[in-house]
Amino acid sequence: MKIAYTAGSLQKEHNGVVRVVYEIIKALKKRGESAIFFSQLVPPKKEQPFPMIRVPSIRFPVRPEYPMSVLPKSTLYPHLDAFAPDIIHITAPDALGYAAVLYAKERGMPAVATYHTSFTDYLKYYHLGATEPFFWARYRKLYNNCERVFAPSKVMVKELKSHGIRNTFFWPHGVDTALFNPSFKSRAWRTANGLGQKTVLLFVGRLVWEKNLDILVEAYRRLKGKKGAAFVVAGEGPAKEQLKKRMPDAKFFGQLDRNELSTVYASSDIFVFPSTTETFGLVVLEAMASRLPAVGAGAGGVKEIIEDGVTGFLAKPNDAEDFIAKIGRLLERPKLTAQMGASALAYARTQSWNHVMETLFEEYKKIFSKKK
Repeated sequence: MKIAYTAGSLQKEHNGVVRVVYEIIKALKKRGESAIFFSQLVPPKKEQPFPMIRVPSIRFPVRPEYPMSVLPKSTLYPHLDAFAPDIIHITAPDALGYAAVLYAKERGMPAVATYHTSFTDYLKYYHLGATEPFFWARYRKLYNNCERVFAPSKVMVKELKSHGIRNTFFWPHGVDTALFNPSFKSRAWRTANGLGQKTVLLFVGRLVWEKNLDILVEAYRRLKGKKGAAFVVAGEGPAKEQLKKRMPDAKFFGQLDRNELSTVYASSDIFVFPSTTETFGLVVLEAMASRLPAVGAGAGGVKEIIEDGVTGFLAKPNDAEDFIAKIGRLLERPKLTAQMGASALAYARTQSWNHVMETLFEEYKKIFSKKK
């Protein structure tokens, strides 16, 4: 089977969506499938496992790390004609994704989509909440021209359906337990970073305020030093400098590669994640695979990963008091932290990428057979 993909970025470690795309790439190589990728951001040619075509783009001052494609058809169409895909898979509802679905419609071939990011939830943070109906209308036009819209959590399937999007399909994500596991715990890393015997509270993710970072800051303000608590933040984003000013004693590690990140996860003690806008919450599952109990907001995909009171705690969404109280319970009870960490690890080990990818490729086959 020949499959064409579009993505907002193909630069490794850029975000959780890219990590999922690279899991798809691993599955493609394992199966011996043919593929081509299109994106605004691509790695150097020598690092490309499949042909990756850079689409011209422009950057905006507000979010320069996410360039927007410009006139994608002029790049996309000739390459797609030459490649002649059997199916097209888009991973973002951007101009490139729209052009790819239009191409599929014009050529009479199937297109599918994955719904990775709840962009409409971000609108309120940019004072654009009134535009939400417009965006959902655009999404309906795009996604209802797809044979499948893969959503990584049941709550996202429900939300898409509530906005009139058809052909939704529950497709959860997995975790690489060979990469993210407790064996990478490093006493040397803790010592080198002045963390020694402290209880390390870890946040991993894009540093943008829509991740509810204000609650993370409040947790830092109230809990730093309590029972030896120390905060570690891994990730990049426009909020980083302001966050460093508001959390001056926290350790900031920026964007880490996967091997570095596995050490940070395994060498921490509790994962804290206040975001309410996650379609899944891949970092939560990676932390759990590293034997960390997780405290997260009971919203979005995160509430389907954390089993409240078993693998961690779910706090009331947007409630700093409850979030801090749940972290406090773990700080006060090290045995409970260890017990929940063990349960988190046991759960994560059942969430294999192999099964996830089997499901995806089975759906590809069904769709392709139907269109033949």
